[in-house]
Amino acid sequence: MTLVSNENQDFLEISEGSSGPHLLANLTGTILTATKFKTEQSNVLRVNWKPNGSGAGRGFRMRFNEIDP
Repeated sequence: MTLVSNENQDFLEISEGSSGPHLLANLTGTILTATKFKTEQSNVLRVNWKPNGSGAGRGFRMRFNEIDP
């Protein structure tokens, strides 16, 4: 996953679980290196994009892969 956002203004939250999600990451700014997240307690991964609405940027790109246990 790579991320290009306005630092401390736009956020990408990644959490695990559908009820009472466990926050795995709260990302902001620029991340150009491959970053991996995996679920350990459930098979649910939630992604929530929280822009501040002040303009349009490049956003984020994400790829999902299933990994055998």
